Amino acid sequence: MRKFRIALLSIFLILGLCICTPSNAAIRTGSTCAPLRSSQVSAGVKFTCVQAGSKTVWNSGARCTSVGEIYSIAAKNYQCETVAGKNVLTQTSYLWADEFNANSGPPASTKWSPSYGTGWPLYGWGNNELESYEDYANRLDGNGSLVITATRSKPLNAANSGVMSQWVSGKITTASHASFLYGKLEARIQVPAGAGTWPAFWMLGAQYPAVPWPWSGEIDILEAKGSQSSLLWQTGHGPAGGGAEANLPTSNVHDTGVTLSNDYHTYGILWQPNQLQWTFDGQVVSTITSTQWAAISSADWPFNHAYYAILNLAMGGDFAGGVSGSLSSAQMKVDWVHYSKYNGYGKVTLIK
Repeated sequence: MRKFRIALLSIFLILGLCICTPSNAAIRTGSTCAPLRSSQVSAGVKFTCVQAGSKTVWNSGARCTSVGEIYSIAAKNYQCETVAGKNVLTQTSYLWADEFNANSGPPASTKWSPSYGTGWPLYGWGNNELESYEDYANRLDGNGSLVITATRSKPLNAANSGVMSQWVSGKITTASHASFLYGKLEARIQVPAGAGTWPAFWMLGAQYPAVPWPWSGEIDILEAKGSQSSLLWQTGHGPAGGGAEANLPTSNVHDTGVTLSNDYHTYGILWQPNQLQWTFDGQVVSTITSTQWAAISSADWPFNHAYYAILNLAMGGDFAGGVSGSLSSAQMKVDWVHYSKYNGYGKVTLIK
């Protein structure tokens, strides 16, 4: 009997060692673990197995304050996330991300800056749009989303821009904080319903405005019209030579087969040297290459340099058309924006 107990104890010790010894696999906060209170060290971060409801999960215990921020530890990326009511570092593949998880207020000022006004001296941002952009139109809803709200303007409601417009809406950009060169960029967005709404997730070349448009380049990841509820526009813009504009793909309109305003969908790009692909809900919709560009433009392929990201809700204008008279407000909701490597390419940079 004593020999049996010793043998059984030896088995438990061996099993315990197998469970607790760090493996080569990356540990992610929130993944299941056993036994309770065991610990491992991965990429310089100590993880402890803790009770979270009915599950036991790894909790790094490495506290952080700014939810959504990315930290680099021992050549690995960690994101500040809320797990079991605490803000801790979670290993991630993202090079840059925003989950919009704060309880309220504007989006993080370390990642986004608001735009103001109508684009003066370009009337209506150069597209005859009807909105003036103000910072108070960009707010977090406390449920994990950024909400950009457009409302019909009241008399003298010009706030910081000092410009009178029919609508007040929101626009934010990473221009002063981060630019992206190649990689995978995605956002999960619910677009508004209603004729005349023009939600957009897009990019401008980081040299803009020092290098004017279209030479700076533009990548439209999402453009939609409230009057055509299932259609998605995804386009690359650049110079054609001689001051003209060139666009690819030739067929830049995709019928998704669903009413986009009914739910969140993921809009993205897969970007590498001399090739750019657009995605919808993770599926590649279209592809363009530098060879195709050379066939329509005498100017260089404009997508081999850094770009910054923009989110906005425009109203009316040359693209979206007239705004429905029954519409008094509209909302564009953004669940998250994620940026990571693709096919070995991708880095966060800032060029000014």
